[in-house]
This record gives sequence, C-alpha cells and structure tokens, in this order.
Amino acid sequence: MRGHIIAEEHFLHQGTDHHVFVSAIENAENEYRFEVRCITPGGDHPEPIYEKVVNLSTDLTRRPNTTIDQLIDAEIMAIRHEVCAEEDIHAHDP
Repeated sequence: MRGHIIAEEHFLHQGTDHHVFVSAIENAENEYRFEVRCITPGGDHPEPIYEKVVNLSTDLTRRPNTTIDQLIDAEIMAIRHEVCAEEDIHAHDP
C-alpha cells in the first residue's frame, strides 16, 4: 500500500520538530498518504501523530488548471493547520 515518499516538509510548533511525509499509494492513481511524525519532548525517535489518505482525482477534475503538486501543497498546509490547532487545544491539558 505504501509507495515512495514524494514530498517532505518540516515545521516547528510549540518547540517540537514536525515532519510531514507524502507518499503515493501504489497502484492507485492520484491517491496519497500524508503522515506527520514528531519527536515528543523526552522521546528518542519520531512517532506518528497524524495520518490521512487522500484521493485527489475529484479535485483535479473540478480544477483542471491546478497541478497535482499544487493540490498536495494545499493538503500539506491544511494538515499543518489541523495538527497545530489540535496541539494548541491540548497544550494546557492537565
């Protein structure tokens, strides 16, 4: 099911280094797996904290002048926002 990583982005939030990995799903056209990993304070290796599989075929049909790279970048930005918002909600949990 997993393909090769085709994109990677790194961002820092609340002092924690996050990495977003994008891989194409094998034998599926325009279907991608997005995974966010980070090393939590005191951790020794990256842990997956978010995963999502997205089929971008419909978006490509609806927006014929948009490239797959633009759609992937937009999805990465949406995921970053989602992850940061979730972490902000839980930042002050006891």
